[in-house]
Amino acid sequence: MPKGVADISNTAVRMFLHAIGRSYDSERGFAHYTKRHFPQVKEFFKGTCCYCGISESEQRLTGDHLVPTNRTALGLEAWGNIVPACGICNEKKHDNDWELYMSNFTDAEVDSRTNRIRRFVAHYKYAPNLEVIRLAVVELYEESGGVVQALVDLKVKRALERMSQTRSS
Repeated sequence: MPKGVADISNTAVRMFLHAIGRSYDSERGFAHYTKRHFPQVKEFFKGTCCYCGISESEQRLTGDHLVPTNRTALGLEAWGNIVPACGICNEKKHDNDWELYMSNFTDAEVDSRTNRIRRFVAHYKYAPNLEVIRLAVVELYEESGGVVQALVDLKVKRALERMSQTRSS
C-alpha cells in the first residue's frame, strides 16, 4: 500500500514501464513478455542464475529485471530485460547496474556468464530509446503525484463537508 504521493508516483512509473514494454516488444516483433515465457528465458541461460551460475536444481530461479524498472534506470518489462536469478543474487543486485553487480564475482566463469547476458540482450535487441522514455517518466512522476494529491484534497473536503452536515442534522 502506497504511503504517500511519492510511492504513488513510483507505482505509476512502474506501470508505465510495464505498459511501454508491451509496445516495445510488439515493435520488435515479439509477443509481449509475460511470466509464462520465463521457461524460455531460463532455457537460454541453461537453467542457471545468470549472475552467479547456480543451477535451478540447487536454488529456485526467479525473473529479475536486468535493468531495474524504476524512474532512474528505466528498465522495461520486456524481452531482453528479464533474466533468471537466484534469490540471493536477485536481492543483492536489487536496483543496481547488472554489470557493476557482476564485478563482485571473481570465479573462472564470470566472463562466460557476462557474455551470455550480453548475447541475450543482443538476441532480443533490447535497446529502448531511454531519452524518450525518461522524458515521459519525468512528466508522469510529477503529474501523477499532483493529480493524486488534488484528488485526495477533494475527497478530504467532501468528507469534512458531509461530517459537518451530519453533525448539524
